[in-house]
Amino acid sequence: METKALRGHKFPMSIPAPAAEKFAEQRRKNCFLSCGIPLRFFESEFSGYIVQDACSEYAKARGKVLEVCRAYAGRFPEHAALGRSMIFTGAPGTGKTMLACIIAKSVIERGMSAKYATVYRLVGEVKDTYGRSSETERDVFARYIAPDLLVLDEVGMQYGTDTERLALWEVMNGRYESMKPTILVSNLTAEEMSGYVGDRVIDRMRENGGAVLAFTWESFRSRGGNGNA
Repeated sequence: METKALRGHKFPMSIPAPAAEKFAEQRRKNCFLSCGIPLRFFESEFSGYIVQDACSEYAKARGKVLEVCRAYAGRFPEHAALGRSMIFTGAPGTGKTMLACIIAKSVIERGMSAKYATVYRLVGEVKDTYGRSSETERDVFARYIAPDLLVLDEVGMQYGTDTERLALWEVMNGRYESMKPTILVSNLTAEEMSGYVGDRVIDRMRENGGAVLAFTWESFRSRGGNGNA
């Protein structure tokens, strides 16, 4: 029976290859989970993204978006060196979160760090520090600034309070100053996003060739698609 050595054990030790592969896969999934990637997208790959189907007139646009995302993931170290970010805009169900999570997974599998979170979660973590001595707002901001890639989803879904705007600005400005790429995902248009996060944030996101990808087609879910939003 084929076996594999258990890494890090003091003495030679072997475990069945299928068990070793299962263990490695579980570690991979645990890593995704710890980085905030939703379980729904653990197995998602670029090859599973719908590009062409008989009832859509936007196949070319979807193909172009997929091409840009593949290239971004494939050359992420280069983009990271430049702090090159991206913005995904469009209606729910068009594949924005799926593609952003696939990119984040690719970054993690390269041995770099990535984090996925919604703006709601970011703001919630900031509010949780109020009246607490063990953690401060700065500690929360530092966690979001640290990863090589941050995917921040559901931008504009909140109430636009001062707390939200401050949290977004602190994280985005901190990442900008550290030259850390960010992917913002929103159901808003690019113009609406400028009104929500501010022109300064959008300008910085577009620096060094940062792309704004418009997901202009209808929801996959509304047509019985794979449901990846």
